[in-house]
Amino acid sequence: MAIQTIDDEQLRFLIYSREYTSVKYTSPTCEICKNLAPEYDKLSKQQEYSSILFLRIDSGENPTAKQFLAEQATPLIVVYHKGVVVKAGSVTTVEDMEAILDELLVSVTHVK
Repeated sequence: MAIQTIDDEQLRFLIYSREYTSVKYTSPTCEICKNLAPEYDKLSKQQEYSSILFLRIDSGENPTAKQFLAEQATPLIVVYHKGVVVKAGSVTTVEDMEAILDELLVSVTHVK
């Protein structure tokens, strides 16, 4: 599934509209964000992550996202379950992103 680039208002709606959502918080000046963008896109298309909605939000254009990032470094991956943060972490590699998503998948299988 293609990644949706969203704004603050859409974020509030979308994290509650799906069971599992991964949001990549980025900054316009973040080189790591730019470098990891294609990798995040690839992850969103992998079969094992098909139950997760992938979103991207730019903290430079969205005040709520910017406030959320006040004490975090970008890129930040936040995984939500029905609107509740399950896992969040700053990432620097594709392996970091996979670890966060895989942790979600493990917790989902234990819940079912």
